[in-house]
Amino acid sequence: MPRNVSGTYSTPAGQPVVSGTVISAATQNTLVSDIATEMTDSLSRSGKGGMTAALRAVDGTVAAPAISFTNESGTGWWRNAAGDLRAAVLGVARAIFNSAGHLFRSAVADGASAVAHTLDTTTTLANATAKLISIQNGGVEKSYFDKDGQLQGGLTRPSLPAIGQQVSSSCGGAYSNGTAVYSDVTNLSITITTTGRPVLLSIQPDGSANPSQLFIGNAGVTTAIQGEFQILRGASVIGIYHLSANGASSTGMGLGVTPPASMMDPIGAGTYTYKVQAKGLTGTTIYFQYLVFVAYEL
Repeated sequence: MPRNVSGTYSTPAGQPVVSGTVISAATQNTLVSDIATEMTDSLSRSGKGGMTAALRAVDGTVAAPAISFTNESGTGWWRNAAGDLRAAVLGVARAIFNSAGHLFRSAVADGASAVAHTLDTTTTLANATAKLISIQNGGVEKSYFDKDGQLQGGLTRPSLPAIGQQVSSSCGGAYSNGTAVYSDVTNLSITITTTGRPVLLSIQPDGSANPSQLFIGNAGVTTAIQGEFQILRGASVIGIYHLSANGASSTGMGLGVTPPASMMDPIGAGTYTYKVQAKGLTGTTIYFQYLVFVAYEL
């Protein structure tokens, strides 16, 4: 006799055997055959065969999920209530699936600080302002996913500090060089740590109320005058600029340059120091006044 709808097994007719009577072959064979049929219909612990109908489990609890693991009985799935399926990890609820949609809650370690991914379980997909997942650090919301699955508030410059970063240094108004030997322009040296994107280098006005100038000149000289400045990455020269002026007058001559210079450096990820050097040529003095040297990772 097979199991009933509740799974209860009953022996076939002729059982149990009455003491003092002869056990007939038909009775014995019927019992053995019936037991064999029901054992075949049982689920093998070692995975022999598969279910031919739905596998139903008890509801379970967050501490003892209905479907869990031999070596971790507090991790698995349980039915919390009608239409409310949940997942637990080590006895703590971490995921919720219900008739209103699917919701998540988790907490993970991020170095020395905790990053919590929490959920507003009071909202539904019909609520246009719903924050389905809020990403927090130290209890402060950094970004969230809205009801349409769009990340909001996350793609900001503070959240991506290594991209779009900028460093700069201003020379003031004190530098000049009248020799034909390169020297470092005062304060025009900067260090930047990049992620591998190109770096834009620029010498430009420092933003103060003072007039910015990069020029060559020499009072009383009536011949052509020349000067040069160069940009270095570490000890390597990556750009040289040549300035010259022709013509003469009784009071000398000069050449102003606006804008001074800019260039792109397609360098890999790393930490780099850039600086500006300058020199005068053919009896010329080169001047840097109220300029700023900027490195910007694109």
